[in-house]
Amino acid sequence: MGDKEYYKTKMVEYEKARDKLASYKEELDRYLDSCRTDFKDFNTVYEASYNLQGEVMDNFNYKSEDFSKEVNQLFGKIEDDISIIDNQRAEADELYNKYRQLYEEACECDN
Repeated sequence: MGDKEYYKTKMVEYEKARDKLASYKEELDRYLDSCRTDFKDFNTVYEASYNLQGEVMDNFNYKSEDFSKEVNQLFGKIEDDISIIDNQRAEADELYNKYRQLYEEACECDN
């Protein structure tokens, strides 16, 4: 395989990777937004809407707030993972452009 064919192969490989990662990130962003929206609706479930007082209500509120913090930490972790995917997409895009340029230069040399 000559240089031109190698560059073309690598260019196509990174183009597919870039596009797949972009699609994956978009899908994960959409799911995360949906989860956050659903969870905001859930938060209203454990707000004190009745005249409940005392130890039972205090314990309920504490557990609800603790649960809310855990879920929001999980959302943060997912957001970090999505950021990693986006960084990999950007890297694949850079490599695609690198091999595209090398391929184009190799094509010009043939002419």
